[in-house]
Amino acid sequence: MGRPLQGGKMPWRSAAHSPPRRQRRRRRHKAQQRWHQDTRSLCQISRARQHVRHEGVPQLFERRIMRSAIAAIVSLAFSASGIAGNQHLRHDGELIVLHAGSAAVFLNEAAEKFERMNPGLDIRLEAAGSLICIRKITDMGRRCDLLVSADAGLIEELLVPEHADWWVEFAGNEMAVAYSDASRRSKEITNSNWHSILADPSVVVGRSDPDCDPCGYRTIMMFELAGKYYGISDLCERLLRKDSQLIRPKEIDLLQLLDAGAADYIIIYRSAAEQHGLRFVALPPQINLGDNAMAQTYASVSAQTQGAGFNGKVSVKGAPISYGAAIPRGAANPAAAAAFLAFLLSKDEGASLLKKAG
Repeated sequence: MGRPLQGGKMPWRSAAHSPPRRQRRRRRHKAQQRWHQDTRSLCQISRARQHVRHEGVPQLFERRIMRSAIAAIVSLAFSASGIAGNQHLRHDGELIVLHAGSAAVFLNEAAEKFERMNPGLDIRLEAAGSLICIRKITDMGRRCDLLVSADAGLIEELLVPEHADWWVEFAGNEMAVAYSDASRRSKEITNSNWHSILADPSVVVGRSDPDCDPCGYRTIMMFELAGKYYGISDLCERLLRKDSQLIRPKEIDLLQLLDAGAADYIIIYRSAAEQHGLRFVALPPQINLGDNAMAQTYASVSAQTQGAGFNGKVSVKGAPISYGAAIPRGAANPAAAAAFLAFLLSKDEGASLLKKAG
């Protein structure tokens, strides 16, 4: 991904001072070293404070934004950045994008294309769990020109209004159980018996951390919904007791466990399973958190995650999966960020890339 900054604002650079494209690609790979350090630090603090506020957990993440207002909000934001009605202005300097790991394929391809349109622009992508991305902004003061979260509700609750003025939803997804041919009982698993196979003591399951990654708390919701759907009251509890040593900061990290044979099954987004050519179980819409028509069913479950500023746990109510984006206050390159976001939201280029990414 892109190289993260060490802190403070970086100056804009003209096209004449922009590094060669090959060098920029090498720097993207080095970003993983930095996000590992930040992720370990934030997750350690999170786990250390899990005992706070056991009672009176607030219900957060109710969807309150009106979709009809999105276009107006984005239009105003783009106008403030001086690019309304013209996505094709040339932009330069550095553009720092903190994003959910599950959006990496989509954003990498979009960044490559947008950089070709803007030769003086250096887009630096940094992937992490969405909660980690947001805490880098709110708790660590890291520079971010554009945030892409796997849960649009996190932006509304944790960034707006102190760290951002608006946000926009732009994509959906659904939960899936991914596996390989080498996975135990892989020849038996179906979309009707997957829960019993995952509960098998001989089967190893990997999942992401609910305090770092929306996929982590959505996994809990998915297990709760499955318990209701199959009429097994203790299913969620049984599945969560298993394999706690295989919890990782973000869902994309689980791919390594599956590749190495350390996990038989991993709980990830369907788009990630498709992007990486994995076998997966397509779950019923009553369980997969991907069907807007099932919003009321999803809202019957919830999961806990770490709150803003690590001030104890908050409760996240189930909802259809929705990705969101925002340009934080204090972005050093807001014009380029708004132009890149407009590119991502465009009906031609952006929609095509989203479809390709699954």
